[in-house]
Amino acid sequence: MFIYVAMQALHSVGLRKFFLAGIGPLGCIPSLRAAALAPTGRCVDLVNQMVGTFNEGLRSMVDQLNRNHPNAIFVYGNTYRVFGDILNNPAAFGK
Repeated sequence: MFIYVAMQALHSVGLRKFFLAGIGPLGCIPSLRAAALAPTGRCVDLVNQMVGTFNEGLRSMVDQLNRNHPNAIFVYGNTYRVFGDILNNPAAFGK
């Protein structure tokens, strides 16, 4: 809800183009993986599920903002998928 109010406030002062980045797979950050909260070489699924829920809500909010403010552009950046691609297929990215 705070993000929605903040976007409306920025829109009210004249901003018209917004990029809202989702959260990446936090369950894959080294500190969580090293804490042995997941099997070796795997990510912490529970954390990534929570991130997924947040990102779904953010994407829905971006759609709502676009409907309610036709003179503005709100874009959702799917950083979860980008980093997931890197983690799941590192060879495609030079590793």
